Amino acid sequence: MRKYVSLFAALIMAASPAFAGEAKEAVKFRFDRSALATDEGADKVYKAMRARAWSSCDPRNDRTRGAIEACADDLVSQWVSAAGDERLSARHAEAG
Repeated sequence: MRKYVSLFAALIMAASPAFAGEAKEAVKFRFDRSALATDEGADKVYKAMRARAWSSCDPRNDRTRGAIEACADDLVSQWVSAAGDERLSARHAEAG
């Protein structure tokens, strides 16, 4: 049976209008923890984190790409930190 780790992201500045594309509520990201056992699995989880963060932050309207990117980066940073895995941390450092 697969064990899932549920990671919750709470944005620090959720009430601030300065970040037009940020998520307004906690966003869940679930993944199979066993996928982190390999480099390929960690790559896949990290890419899925990035995609999920973008889809959570993209308002699909006139908001700026920079605000969306900042929101997505913040969510991924929180998820990577909460996962506490060296492989994910390394990938996140490389992406930044």
